Amino acid sequence: MTNNKNNSKIYRYFNDSKEFFKTLSKIELVLSLISWVISIVFFIIVCCIQDDGKYGVLKWQVWVGLFANLTNTMCVILSVKMRIASFLWGDVSCVFLGLLVYDAKTFGTMINYWVICIIAQTVLYIQWKRKSENKKTIDPKKMNWSTFIIFVIITILFSVGFAEIENIDGFTKFWLGEEKQPYLVRLFDSLGLMFTISSIYLLWYKYNQIWIIYLLGDGFLLALWCTQLSLANWKIDDISNSINMLLALATMVSLNVCGMFNWKILK
Repeated sequence: MTNNKNNSKIYRYFNDSKEFFKTLSKIELVLSLISWVISIVFFIIVCCIQDDGKYGVLKWQVWVGLFANLTNTMCVILSVKMRIASFLWGDVSCVFLGLLVYDAKTFGTMINYWVICIIAQTVLYIQWKRKSENKKTIDPKKMNWSTFIIFVIITILFSVGFAEIENIDGFTKFWLGEEKQPYLVRLFDSLGLMFTISSIYLLWYKYNQIWIIYLLGDGFLLALWCTQLSLANWKIDDISNSINMLLALATMVSLNVCGMFNWKILK
C-alpha cells in the first residue's frame, strides 16, 4: 500500500511538472534554456582556468556559481508562471547567491539574500499554502499608480541613506577591515537591498507592479556587479563571482519582462 502511495505521488509530481512545462511560451522556454546552457558553459570554461596554482574546478566559488544560476532560473520561471513553488526554489538559490556576495563583501546584498529573502519567501509560501484557495498559483492585484510612484521614491531615499550608513567607520571596519568600498558599490548594493524589501511588501499583497520593482532592483544589481567586475584585477575568484551574479541577474531581467505580461501589469 505504501509503495502504491509513493508511486502515485511520484507520478503526480512528474505529471504536474510536464503540465507546467507545457504552459511555458516559446520565449520563456528559450530564455530558460539559454540561461542554463550559458551557466554550464561558463562553469566548464572557468574550471579549466588556473589561478594561484589552482584550477577553477577546485574553487568552491565556481561550483556555487553554477548551482546559484541553475536554481535561480528555476525560481524565476516559476514566479513568471505565478507558481507558489517558486518560493522554495528561491530559498535554495538565495543560499548559493548569498555565498557569492559574502565572498565579494557586499553587505547589503548578503543581508538581502541570506536574511530578508529566505525569511520572506518561506513565510509567503506557508501563508499562501494555508490561506489561498488555489494552492498552486497566485491571483495578482494592482496598486494605484500615484501611490506606486511615491513608494518607489521612498525606496530610493532609504537606499541613499543606507549607502551612507555603510560608509561609517565602525561599520566598514567590522565588515571590511581597513578597506573602504567605492561609493558606487555601496549605492548599488543599497539600492538592490531596499528594492528587494519593497518587492516583498508588494508580493505579500500580490500587487502586480512587483515586476517593475524587480526590474529596477535587478538593474541596480547589474550595475553593482559590472562595477565589481571592473575592480576584479583578473583574480579568478572575483571574476567568477561577478560573472555568475551577472548571469543570474541577466536571467532575472529577461524573465521579468515575461512576468510583466503574465501578471497583466500593462493592462
